[in-house]
Amino acid sequence: MENPAASQFTKYDDVYVVNNIPNNISEQEKQQGIRLLWDGSTTKGWRGAYKTSFPAKGWEIKDGTLSVQPSDGGESTNGGDIVTEEEFAAFDLEFDFKLTPGANSGVKYFVTESEGNKGSAIGLEFQCWTTNNIRTPNWALPATASWDLCTT
Repeated sequence: MENPAASQFTKYDDVYVVNNIPNNISEQEKQQGIRLLWDGSTTKGWRGAYKTSFPAKGWEIKDGTLSVQPSDGGESTNGGDIVTEEEFAAFDLEFDFKLTPGANSGVKYFVTESEGNKGSAIGLEFQCWTTNNIRTPNWALPATASWDLCTT
């Protein structure tokens, strides 16, 4: 979001507000153009990667929480990645997550689908996993951003 012109400032612009209410936008955040990516109760605005609709299995919405269901550990075997229907170029992303033992998940951003993969979508990933996952490298942290980036 670009800085607003002086004439566009509101009474909220000089007040720093921390909003800790889950899946809620404060008046100040609304005035600043911030919006939710998820409404807290439906799949509206989301679809499966490489799909036209939201996955029929593998995800659950309950009590305001979107959860991926346990799987056999195979790549995209239980519903797969989900992506927003709308594309974004510049953004601030904030989310909360909980992990179960052995979890290996993440939030991807700047996803591309031109590859037409059968498995996971291609994009940068904020990795979320537990340290008791046997596939976790010894040097990895439980939550890291964009680790293992390579250039050719």
